[in-house]
Amino acid sequence: MKKLSVLALALFAASAFATSGGGSGGGSGGPSASTDVVISGTSTQSATLNSVNVSNRVSGNDNVGQQNLASNAGDIDIRGRSTQTVSARGGSITNTVTGTDNVASQNLSSNIGQVSISGTSTQTTSTTYANVSNNVSGRDNSGTQNIASNNSCTTCVGGHR
Repeated sequence: MKKLSVLALALFAASAFATSGGGSGGGSGGPSASTDVVISGTSTQSATLNSVNVSNRVSGNDNVGQQNLASNAGDIDIRGRSTQTVSARGGSITNTVTGTDNVASQNLSSNIGQVSISGTSTQTTSTTYANVSNNVSGRDNSGTQNIASNNSCTTCVGGHR
């Protein structure tokens, strides 16, 4: 539990550097309806994980399992300097979706959504003895995994294909 608390604190502190034009969060733990992220200054997001066990599990029907570590999701405009870093040593980082008509999206040091970069973006993910997996099973499910990357899949963010 201590590891999870430290991770949550690190992610919360890192998210304070980016400005958000979004409203309140959506239901079922999903993202808000408006997820604009504009970085015009300096944004540093970092997740350092030792003896890692980060897990996100979704089951049932018509659900979204979205896991973001040092990542931005939504309409992203990087005008300044953005640094996103995930370092993991040991254990596993897992996103699992089962059921019907579900979406699994796992993002490490990444931007997913409508991505525009006119500034500087540095993305690094390093793992030692870590297993990173995005598992999708069931009917009409889809999975997306992004590691130190940008993905302009606008339907992969908090919604279905």
